[in-house]
Amino acid sequence: MDARTAVMKYMCPSLGAAIAFAMFISPFRAVLRVDREKQLGDLNPIPYTAMAANGMSWIAYGIVIHDFFVYGSNISGLLLGLFYVMTCYKYASDKVQDVMRALVLLVSAVFIVIALVHMGAGLGHHDNEKLWGSTAVGIPAVCYVALLTTLATADTGATIRTDTHASNPYHTAIALAAIGPAPHLLPNSVLEGQGVYELPT
Repeated sequence: MDARTAVMKYMCPSLGAAIAFAMFISPFRAVLRVDREKQLGDLNPIPYTAMAANGMSWIAYGIVIHDFFVYGSNISGLLLGLFYVMTCYKYASDKVQDVMRALVLLVSAVFIVIALVHMGAGLGHHDNEKLWGSTAVGIPAVCYVALLTTLATADTGATIRTDTHASNPYHTAIALAAIGPAPHLLPNSVLEGQGVYELPT
């Protein structure tokens, strides 16, 4: 194995996994504070629903393409996202709970439909890879649009206040949006040529 292949196939994915974990773990102390104080304060828990959805969608894609880096780097996102959601949900306002519940149901419905297509449409392995790869990009994108819209309007006072406003970091949502679909922004020739995984076209 030459140095270029080692960098592209192992070092870059490992670095990406480390960066993803650092981003996923960053709200941990704030969520523990919520659990200790029994109130959200100025924390917005809605992005944590997107974090869990992001982790679940990329784990599913990693399983289909048999890529341990894609699979492994998102386990922490799914588990921590679920922990954050379950911890914060009970302290959120009714309106915030409605948004979180809607996102969970939406993601679940999409997974059910995609799984039915996977099993019943008679697609080949190549097409199933593209199906789940597109899903891995699409599910987080839907969640990000919803949460960024909520964050943007919350700062102006147009919608959810108190437990969803400004102190929830915009950089969390932006980082999620960047890391989630980032591999799909690279040319197919870069990743496919290194045997990393094939991207949906």
